[in-house]
Amino acid sequence: MAWAARRGGRSAETPTFARLPSTGSDLVPDEPMPRRDRSPDRDGVPPSEERGEQKPWPPDDLMSQFDAIERLLRTRRDAERERQAAPDEASTDQAESLSARAAEEQPAAAVSEPVAALGTSRGADRAEADGEREPDARSRRNVILTVCGVVAAALTMAATAWAMTSNPHSATQRPPAHPSPTPDEIQAAQWVADHIGPDHVVACDVDLCALARQFGASAAALVTVGSDITQVERADVVISTSIVRGDFGVQLAAISSPEPLASFGTGADRVDVTAVALDGSADYGRRLAADRAARRQIGVAVARSPRIVVQTPAGAVELADGLVDSRLSSLLTLIGGSHTLTVVSFDGAGPGAGADIPESDVVISRVDGQPVGRFAPQTAILTALVDAQQPPYRPLSVVSESDDVKISFSQPEPLGLIAGATP
Repeated sequence: MAWAARRGGRSAETPTFARLPSTGSDLVPDEPMPRRDRSPDRDGVPPSEERGEQKPWPPDDLMSQFDAIERLLRTRRDAERERQAAPDEASTDQAESLSARAAEEQPAAAVSEPVAALGTSRGADRAEADGEREPDARSRRNVILTVCGVVAAALTMAATAWAMTSNPHSATQRPPAHPSPTPDEIQAAQWVADHIGPDHVVACDVDLCALARQFGASAAALVTVGSDITQVERADVVISTSIVRGDFGVQLAAISSPEPLASFGTGADRVDVTAVALDGSADYGRRLAADRAARRQIGVAVARSPRIVVQTPAGAVELADGLVDSRLSSLLTLIGGSHTLTVVSFDGAGPGAGADIPESDVVISRVDGQPVGRFAPQTAILTALVDAQQPPYRPLSVVSESDDVKISFSQPEPLGLIAGATP
């Protein structure tokens, strides 16, 4: 900001004032400022007012006030620089003494009027007071935040401990897992890996799922169950151990087949492999009995076919009694329409399986009177016919041994594939 008198040019009577720097540097005029004669006349009216002339600006008293304010601000600025350079107690005391000395040098009249008019000194005092309070406020804020963090952590730990102790299905309430798998668990896991195909989802506890994966079961087909029964409901088969039965109790029995696909061991530590029955255990039992009745009809027809030769009496009895998987009987009927087959045996139902659970494997030794095996030409014919089938009639595996071929379907058998099997 610059003050200057512009009246068509500078004259000897025109006062010249210093430029007030905006950065707070020394307010020292570049050249002397001549004073206009302001002595009043005999009537007490200055000559400039008597002549109607405009009063010069700024007045002398206001200039002296500006000088006093500038000295105060310069002193406080120097004290602040020294305090920042050495923020110890001695520097703080020195800065306060400088501020006090500057306040003593400032005339009372020169400070009070600019403060009331411009608000400069009050704003500076408020900023200084805020600066003094800022470290204390920051310290209190840090203490409050620390206390809140400690309280939140304590509440979280307490809630976690309460949930673990109050949940009846929590890990702390579950029976401890075996340090090593029992023989029954090993057999059950191996049977599941060999007979439950990847198209079926198996629910199991963490130990049995790990064992099943070791024996080759697909990890994508395994669901590790916790404390939620819906995890079992999403599966097709459940491996029921003492831990799983303890977790779900009657809920598990209500959605399980009344007849296991396989059972290993006895008593409370037994391991059952059971089909999941979403419509209820009783409904699944009725459907399973109706399916066996339909299997009897097709089994009798297969046993009487001249193109299907069953070498053992036990095999013929299983066909006639409806204990051969309906998919397997349908495949034998299809191949027997153009080729003669020699059946060695039926197999596949697990140990301890229910009375209505059918055999899902067949062993064939000859096709059209010619032996089959790993390198026999008839094996290629049989394999091509089997591989041409579509689900659910596509087998789980076809294995060529030295002198026979084993065809296996996955467990459990889909119910209702044969017409008239609906209860």
